[in-house]
Amino acid sequence: PAAAAAAGPAAAGASADSPLGMLYRRQFSSVTKSMATAVALPEAVGAGSWLYFKGAFEVVVGLCDTELQADGSSKRLDRAAVLREFEPAVHAALRTIAVARRRVHSCPATAAEWLALEEEGGMELVAVLGIRDPLRREVPGAVAKCQGAGIRVIMVTGDHIDTATAIARNCGILPAATADRAAPPAGTVMLGRDFAALQDDPAALRDAARSLRVLARSSPDDKHLLVDTLRKDDEVVAATGDGTNDGPALKHANVGLAMGITGTDVAKGASDVIILDDNFASICQAVVWGRSVQSNVRKFLQFQVTVNIVALVLSFAAACSLGSGDAGSADAGAMQERLARQLPLNSQQMLFCNLLMDSLAALALATEPPSEALLSRPPERKGSALITGTMWKHIGGQAVLQLIVLVVMFLHPSAYAWMSVEEFRSVEHRTVIFNVFILMNLLNLPFARKVRDEVNVLEGIHRSTLFVLIWAGVAAAQFGLVQYGGSYFGTSPLNAEQWFNCIAVASITVPVGIALRFVPAPAGTDAAVKPKLD
Repeated sequence: PAAAAAAGPAAAGASADSPLGMLYRRQFSSVTKSMATAVALPEAVGAGSWLYFKGAFEVVVGLCDTELQADGSSKRLDRAAVLREFEPAVHAALRTIAVARRRVHSCPATAAEWLALEEEGGMELVAVLGIRDPLRREVPGAVAKCQGAGIRVIMVTGDHIDTATAIARNCGILPAATADRAAPPAGTVMLGRDFAALQDDPAALRDAARSLRVLARSSPDDKHLLVDTLRKDDEVVAATGDGTNDGPALKHANVGLAMGITGTDVAKGASDVIILDDNFASICQAVVWGRSVQSNVRKFLQFQVTVNIVALVLSFAAACSLGSGDAGSADAGAMQERLARQLPLNSQQMLFCNLLMDSLAALALATEPPSEALLSRPPERKGSALITGTMWKHIGGQAVLQLIVLVVMFLHPSAYAWMSVEEFRSVEHRTVIFNVFILMNLLNLPFARKVRDEVNVLEGIHRSTLFVLIWAGVAAAQFGLVQYGGSYFGTSPLNAEQWFNCIAVASITVPVGIALRFVPAPAGTDAAVKPKLD
């Protein structure tokens, strides 16, 4: 039939380069799955026109009564035989498009009349084309990664249901066919019209959406309905699209993803993210980066909250202890001055902690590069707390440890003896406390890199060059501040023995940090949920 179609104009008496006037044109519609064009016949042939019809295989064949033969003649169409003939092409993931024509002797005057003529049928089948749109090599791997991350991938397409099923199997959305199970699992593949027919039964619609993997011969309205149903079922939905009609679904989804190359301006305007290379694997990378940002924020919070709790409680406890000794003093100004001189952390040291430790720690933890391991984590509930139960466990454990050590060092009179300090609550004594505080948090910084009880906190640290540089820089700055800060920072140079004692005391952070990873978090306090892939 394709060869006859190519010879069709010649058989009708018109050369290939004859100027043929276009009388009518209906653009492709995702609703009708077809398009039509009417072309006037040359005067030498006679009055009238050819109405050409192109669209989905089963739609066009349903409007045909005859089929064109190779010699230009026509014969009665056996629809069942044609469908059987091209069934292997459909199952081989070929997109099948049929072309038909009809001779119109009396041309309609309006588009509505042309449309009515289309719907009458009576056409002649000219050709059936099988088009293969090869999957990109990276797509099956990207789909597998998304599924491993707890993301359910649903293919919404206008293709024939068997073509869509074959494509879904090739890219891993559906399990491969086997000798024991040729058909896809029940409920995983539906036609768009069947899905839309469930609108009057919300429970059935929800159940269908939960098991759905492929929605074939669907319209933009079906896609919007699917997004709406999933969102009402408390799912987080990301929708992709490139056409103007995809705009409502992209806008309604939690995250709309438009194609940057083939996408229309309407689709791009309705989306939240534009995929510049139109590649599904890029969506997978977007998930990695999104999870990386969330993970890095949590890392910083785990470290930052610990530092602030310790600094606040230590200063408050020290102020209460020192203030109670001067309760009967009439000179409030003198008491405040003495408190400022004897607090374990003075204002300059607190400023150093905030400007250097906090800011640089935030930079070190927030710039950790993303890892593919993030895709092995399950998704989280909507509205889940940013600080999880596991994080509170580590924050509380490290804060309590630091407070016990620092409070004992500051308040217990005999503590300065094993710190090699000559005078209790002297500048030297408070320098040792400040040094231990900073060193304990420096040793806690690598533990803050992991917020899910991973034991190997140094995993991937070779990829975090900035983290290593900042850690070493803060350690060097602390050494310089202690040794050379002098009266401006309220510090006194420490000798080698005192530095060894400070490092030894601060090193308690390491075994405690490891032990906390084997302590279970309170039940129900973490945000992870089981992926809905069944």
